[in-house]
Amino acid sequence: MKKFIFSDNGTLIDKSVEVEDYHSGSIVMDYTTSANDVYIGSELPFNSLFFDIASANAVAAVPTISYWDGSTWQSMVEVLDETSSGGASLAQSGHITWVTDKNYSWVSEDTVGSNGNEKITGLGNATVYDLFWIKIEFNATLTNTTEINFIGPKFCEDADVTGEHTMFGVTAFKSNYESGKTDWEKEIILASRLLVEDLIDKATIVSGDQLLRRRKLRDACVSKVAELVYSNLGDDYENDATKARNEYSKRLNKKNYGADKNSNARLDRKEMGVMTGGLYR
Repeated sequence: MKKFIFSDNGTLIDKSVEVEDYHSGSIVMDYTTSANDVYIGSELPFNSLFFDIASANAVAAVPTISYWDGSTWQSMVEVLDETSSGGASLAQSGHITWVTDKNYSWVSEDTVGSNGNEKITGLGNATVYDLFWIKIEFNATLTNTTEINFIGPKFCEDADVTGEHTMFGVTAFKSNYESGKTDWEKEIILASRLLVEDLIDKATIVSGDQLLRRRKLRDACVSKVAELVYSNLGDDYENDATKARNEYSKRLNKKNYGADKNSNARLDRKEMGVMTGGLYR
């Protein structure tokens, strides 16, 4: 579980529980420039976050993502904001992705020292141990009703699911599954979480933060969604559920997931599975 802390004029508000549960809780991002910051900490470095937006920001704004290097905040590079629409960040659900500056390390650190002094700038009023932190700032004051429902892993999209399982795009099939259903977002979020848990159980990773190339998990995510849906539809779809389960197991047994093994939030050639002359480089 990540730590999500909203700084309101220096008052630190822990909203971790609200954004970690997709089904309950949310936070209103009443963000004002120069008065607010967002801090997110995790046990390992990570390179993206999925934001499920419940109420959109309508003000043109660009995020700056920084990470703690042990002495100061360093800016991420290659920031890609898929929540942006019409120049407004957090205007729609999507991922925000970044790359660390290769000239500076990302350091896990306590927010305060043994004598209570601030060790991470801006987080001295919260005592949290041994996390890798990012800071998110925006260059404009956001719509004061901007609301985030969930922040967490998401490895496939609705179009991926309906593209492979065309029946899932049929309105009657959705209604048969759940009255008024319009998409498979809820199942995708659940499938993504279960996928991470399965990879941890297989000792492939120790944390979902290590999965730096989410699209490598797309096919497995689609199969897990299909398994969940068919299983919930009962005996008439038992064979479909079994087929999806077997396909999921096969797709989960890839040799390379784009996993960060050295905790630097970057993939080296070996981590990418690139070989030269029969050897990993």
